[in-house]
Amino acid sequence: MEGASEKTTIKFVVAVIDDLYKWMEKVTESITSLNKSLEMLSDNLLNRIVEVSENFQTITDLIRSSRDTQFKTVFNMFSKNIESIEAIREIALNMTDQQKSITNEFYSVLERLQKKMYYVDYQTLVSDLKNLANEIKEFKS
Repeated sequence: MEGASEKTTIKFVVAVIDDLYKWMEKVTESITSLNKSLEMLSDNLLNRIVEVSENFQTITDLIRSSRDTQFKTVFNMFSKNIESIEAIREIALNMTDQQKSITNEFYSVLERLQKKMYYVDYQTLVSDLKNLANEIKEFKS
């Protein structure tokens, strides 16, 4: 019986080793599958980090571009306002020169009118004196 017992023991030990080997193969497959999953996860995570970084850089560039555009727009508005103010100033200065010219012409015309009035008044006075002299002559006669 010792021979049968040895065979049974050997069969049992071989069966246990076989089961352990199969269990180790399953554990190895699981670890390999886990490693592949972790590798895919890390690749995806790295890709997402790169994508987020690129998106962040794009957003930063857009903000800078927007800020630069806003600054240029405001600067252009100020420049155009300054140009408009200078144009209005030039018009005002020209109007002032024009107003001075018109005022001078007005005073010149007024002065000529006053001279004519004085002349007319003088002629009227001379005419009245002549008429008075004629009436005095007729009265004496």
